[in-house]
Amino acid sequence: MEVCNNDNDDLDRDTTRQVVQVVTALGHAFTKLVDLMLSREIREMVRVLEEPGSRAGVRLVVSHLTALGVEGGHICRLIASLGGVRGLLDVCLEPRLRQCRSDALRALATVCCVVEGIVELDKAGGVEVVAEVLCDIECLEEERSEAAGVLAQITSPWVENNHRLAALHTHLDHIVAALTDLARHTLTPEIFLLASAALANLTFLDDGCVEAMRAAGTASVLLRAAHDNPNISIFTKDQVSSPSNSRLHTLTDPRESQQDFPSQWHQSRSV
Repeated sequence: MEVCNNDNDDLDRDTTRQVVQVVTALGHAFTKLVDLMLSREIREMVRVLEEPGSRAGVRLVVSHLTALGVEGGHICRLIASLGGVRGLLDVCLEPRLRQCRSDALRALATVCCVVEGIVELDKAGGVEVVAEVLCDIECLEEERSEAAGVLAQITSPWVENNHRLAALHTHLDHIVAALTDLARHTLTPEIFLLASAALANLTFLDDGCVEAMRAAGTASVLLRAAHDNPNISIFTKDQVSSPSNSRLHTLTDPRESQQDFPSQWHQSRSV
């Protein structure tokens, strides 16, 4: 009787193992099928970006790419590998598609949440394109803020295996000055957050950033803006007073730093 029970147990385990193997194989097959379908759709969208027709058509494609990108890193890798980053940069560079530039920059920030997207952006000269938009004072604040969003994304310390962007160092002084100017003049909390986040991230990536911030007066701008807006979000306060930005305190008068960091900030950060 005991032998029969053991045989039944072995049979059950073998059956369970086979079922798991079949289900796993079906899962892999389904994933490949979905990837094939998505790849075909993405290729069609990239083709529209490379051979643009109407502005409405381009804007619709850019919107679809953004929507796909927010679904997760796997789809962002697909978009990057199929030319999506280059296509979006083409939109940014096309004068007659100027009205689509902000949307294209937002899509780039979405796709570049993975290192594959950042690499494609770097290879295609995208850092220079983004820097040019950010530094152009004739650009709308919306466009410059979206450019700041791209910079904040590609310099994020949370991107796994992120690599050094040589073009950032080349344009560092201009980028820091432009981000500082954006933070100084904007009246929108979200835009101030993007600018301060990009500045904070830059301190992780390039040692020359502090000197560039000294020249631009970045510390005073961030601290003064934070002091004048006591109701800014906790996350924004964290960007301004984060460990990465703590080195900026050496660039300002200590009395100014003490004045501009209210005690309630530290209380709120300790909650």
